[in-house]
Amino acid sequence: MKAVVLTGIRQMEMRDVPAPKIKKGNEVLLKIERVGVCGSDVHYYETGRIGSQIVEYPFIMGHECSATVEAAGKCVRRVGAGEQVVVDPAAWCGKCDQCLAGRENTCRNLKFLGTPKEGNGCLCEYIVMPEESCFPTNGRISL
Repeated sequence: MKAVVLTGIRQMEMRDVPAPKIKKGNEVLLKIERVGVCGSDVHYYETGRIGSQIVEYPFIMGHECSATVEAAGKCVRRVGAGEQVVVDPAAWCGKCDQCLAGRENTCRNLKFLGTPKEGNGCLCEYIVMPEESCFPTNGRISL
């Protein structure tokens, strides 16, 4: 698949990278439709870091996106193939004390799209996210 990859300070290029695959029953394969550029993306591009979050190159940026569901794992019930979704960039573990107390936003094992050492971003053709991070738009993705 194609991805726009940050390769150094103020250096980006289009590359062919391996396409992601569904590995868990709760995962959804998403075809990216739109990506927003956030201030954090600008910082990574201009300086290669935000505080202690330092980019290791090559790195795919982006954590704000909408997508179309391409495929869903066997346990997915909320979304299906062909459905348009917006994506919460946070993926929580569901197992730590914070998640079990209903505070997924403070998950001790939180992974965030497009964040160094947590995960590549969505400035590419496809990503895989947990079902819980996908919110149907009822076909209302527009510019």
